[in-house]
Amino acid sequence: MHLHLIRHGQANALGSDYDQLTEKGHLQARTLGKHLRSTGIAIRHFVRGTLRRHEETLLSLLGGLELNPKECDIRVLPGLDEIDPDTWKSLAIKLAEEDRSVARLLEEMRHAQGQGRRRRLAAITGRVLQTWIMDGSAEFAEFRDRILDTLAGLEVTDTLAVSSGTPIAIAIAASLQDNQPDSVFHWLRHLGNTSYSLLEIKKGRLSPLLLNSQEHLQKDQRTLM
Repeated sequence: MHLHLIRHGQANALGSDYDQLTEKGHLQARTLGKHLRSTGIAIRHFVRGTLRRHEETLLSLLGGLELNPKECDIRVLPGLDEIDPDTWKSLAIKLAEEDRSVARLLEEMRHAQGQGRRRRLAAITGRVLQTWIMDGSAEFAEFRDRILDTLAGLEVTDTLAVSSGTPIAIAIAASLQDNQPDSVFHWLRHLGNTSYSLLEIKKGRLSPLLLNSQEHLQKDQRTLM
């Protein structure tokens, strides 16, 4: 089967609720939907994580595809979710206790606005995810296995899945048969919002056909967070 793997659109890093799309995020998703429709790809089966940004991305993408969500086969799978917010918070606090630069970023983020807040959140998130992935913890290993088991369990051909950066980075690294932490983190750092990857799933094994494509977006529409 072919799996069309999509990262969510740009999320609201400027406000108090990150788990929703910006106007640009909705535009990115609609643009991808229009692009896929123009290629003649027929997709009728969809899966997404439980997060609001996953739902909003899929709905805007379906708009670009000119499909009615009520007429689509859509499944919601917790196995496609990103790192738990409580885990993120506990890792960030621990890092801040060990590294003054992280503590300073957290303090600055509390008072920053606009792009300054986005940059600081991106920097902190990068450090948190790098630590989580590279330390080889049992918790991350369980997370990775959950992602891969969820994808391997998909049974309907030509399925489109909307997820987040870390799960998609795990899937891409696995498709390249490189499950080393530095490979996962490499892909995580470069996955753009609404990036499009096409994987083949055969007997539970992932193989790459197209990775991290952003050709549907103009350069000024591309974002990493």
